[in-house]
Amino acid sequence: MDTPPDSDVLVTHEPIWSTIRNQMMEYNDSTILPEILQNADDANSKEITFILDSNSYGVNSLIRHPKHGGRDPSPLQVPSLVIINDSVFKEKDWKGISLNGTGSKQKDVNAVGKFGRGFNSVYHLTDCPQIVSGQTFYMPDVLGKYYPPCADGNGYSQRYEYLTSLDDQFEPFRVHGCKKDEKVFNGTMIRLPLRTDDSQIGVAKTVEDVKELFQRFIAMGPYSILFLRNVRKMTLIVDGIKVFETEAEQAGDMTAKINTIKDFLSNISKIIRGQDTLEQFRHHLGQQNWSGFPVVHYPLGVRSHDFESGLVSSSKWLITLGYHYSPTIHDIINHKSMKTTKLIPTAGIATPLKHDPNFRGRLFCYLPIGTMTTNLPVHIHGYFYTTSSLLSFSSKIANLGSS
Repeated sequence: MDTPPDSDVLVTHEPIWSTIRNQMMEYNDSTILPEILQNADDANSKEITFILDSNSYGVNSLIRHPKHGGRDPSPLQVPSLVIINDSVFKEKDWKGISLNGTGSKQKDVNAVGKFGRGFNSVYHLTDCPQIVSGQTFYMPDVLGKYYPPCADGNGYSQRYEYLTSLDDQFEPFRVHGCKKDEKVFNGTMIRLPLRTDDSQIGVAKTVEDVKELFQRFIAMGPYSILFLRNVRKMTLIVDGIKVFETEAEQAGDMTAKINTIKDFLSNISKIIRGQDTLEQFRHHLGQQNWSGFPVVHYPLGVRSHDFESGLVSSSKWLITLGYHYSPTIHDIINHKSMKTTKLIPTAGIATPLKHDPNFRGRLFCYLPIGTMTTNLPVHIHGYFYTTSSLLSFSSKIANLGSS
């Protein structure tokens, strides 16, 4: 077998696995699918598919190098969770993945995510994610066990073409849509080989564990895309069989109105590019005409199909989204305890257009916050200061004092 070319310089610096293990305490395994959904929304994806693949694959033609004979990717040819979306990684996305644990979104005012560490939740399932996007594939081998390192540390990256030349290495991607005769994959595919034995990072996981994650996610499914800015369709598949799908039914000028909301932040970020983003962002917010902050309203239909139970549900909503600024908001986001915290004065309401006596309003920060409900007849979205896992509110809000 030919010796593989050296890795491009897209690396995971050591020692990183201990950082990831510590950060995983902030995220339980229930956050994996919501975090990946949120990342897809930040990447402007319109569709996302989660696939549980219980197949194992061949181990002959894999990425190996004679100088690193102790590194063997064979244990990764096992059942996996595969995620596919229709956007392609940009340079900042690759950088965010390779700089595990540093938080690439903390100063990105255009990103839904607050912390930029959510991708690390995947390490609850795997020791080595495998990512194909555009013309690049990347294996962030944080344990240094599976793939040849590059000059600057662990993590193997090469052109998509090289991946297609290794039949066994490529097969888990081919069966889910990657083409052998093409030089790029027009989207992003993330494969999470399930950890078969306990490691320094976490405990072993099984196909049944992922099925349980799917069931918990399905319970959130009909509400998950109400306040997202880009994702309009989400599908869950188990071994080639579709088990759940939810899709937004776009109406009228909804896209134009959502773009009005997105452009407001985008225009500010263009002004402050290359500066201390959060400080300048707060400054420019304060300089805006407070009465001119955009607020939009649009109808939204959501259709969900649980294929296992046969249940099909349709709901119609009036969505209100916008930004607001006031002296109180100004005091909060400029409070000394919030100096390094991204807080954006955005809010939204999802009002059901059909009466349901069993309806219970929920709180959202783009996605539902935990399982908490309210006594309100609507769902409320806000840039609440939540924990990293989006399961509850952060205790840091207690430090705001009179603000």
